[in-house]
Amino acid sequence: MKASALEQLRRSEAQAADDWHPLDGVPAPDYVPERWTGEHVMLRLIKAFEILNLVMSAPGPRSPSGLWPGIRRERKEVEDVEYAIESAALRGEVDRRPTLVRAKSDITARMIHEMEHALYWPAQFVVDRNERRALLTWAMAKAAKRDMTRICRKRGWAYSTTRRRRDAAGKTIADALNRAGRPVF
Repeated sequence: MKASALEQLRRSEAQAADDWHPLDGVPAPDYVPERWTGEHVMLRLIKAFEILNLVMSAPGPRSPSGLWPGIRRERKEVEDVEYAIESAALRGEVDRRPTLVRAKSDITARMIHEMEHALYWPAQFVVDRNERRALLTWAMAKAAKRDMTRICRKRGWAYSTTRRRRDAAGKTIADALNRAGRPVF
């Protein structure tokens, strides 16, 4: 019996994860669980907002023109910049360490497809408005590297309640995706 394309893809991704070693000089592959979990749903929402922020970034004084794709950089060049930033942060010369963002040209059609699905889940599966708002606010804040406690304080929300609502919304989405038999990505 032939294995489906999805099963073959999952096996190849699992094999890639098994073959990874920290000294290879490449980042670890994403862990994909067998079934949807609330934590994995929240991770996918954060990634969806990160991609959305990158794709939808408008040209302005802080960014290069949106008409041209970002410049691809060699891994050595990226590592040198990150090392310089970390060294400056350790010496106290900079107060925060900026991260290098992915270039627009690195975004694939599959990433866009997954982003669209993930952004639709809260509206599709979460009935409670407060849970949906907590989950979306948290995911947007994480993607933009904002402090959620500060956002909660500004909006007059209790952080523990927001966290509980966020977790409940993530679990609701995971349960619905598992019931529908949607493949984990």
